[in-house]
Amino acid sequence: MTDVGAVLMIFAALIFIVGNAYQSVAERVEDWWQNDPEQTAVDEVHQLYLDGDIDEDELEERLEILVDDRARTIRDLADDEHGIGNEISRKVAREFDTVGEFVAADVEDLKAIDDVGKERAQKLADIDSQTL
Repeated sequence: MTDVGAVLMIFAALIFIVGNAYQSVAERVEDWWQNDPEQTAVDEVHQLYLDGDIDEDELEERLEILVDDRARTIRDLADDEHGIGNEISRKVAREFDTVGEFVAADVEDLKAIDDVGKERAQKLADIDSQTL
């Protein structure tokens, strides 16, 4: 009988250990699931594509703008601080090959970009190399 009792004790201990391990894993998965980090701009663009809101060409253009250091610098310069939102800052970044070209652009150059009116163009033109 002692052999059966020892086996039952070992079995009970294993159940206890496995149960605790399962609970720990379940808590980690639940924590990960509930505390999903905020989507990045790249995630948002991919989601727009998956939802059918943009086509493949637009996806590639937006991703290029998001990961290109030059474009990121231009977008940062033309961010909400200057009253320019994400969509327009992307359009501005597409228009210039270098940060220097962007900084050197005048109001007329900037007004030629879609959705950049006179007021926004003036704000963008006021950004100079000192801002860098």
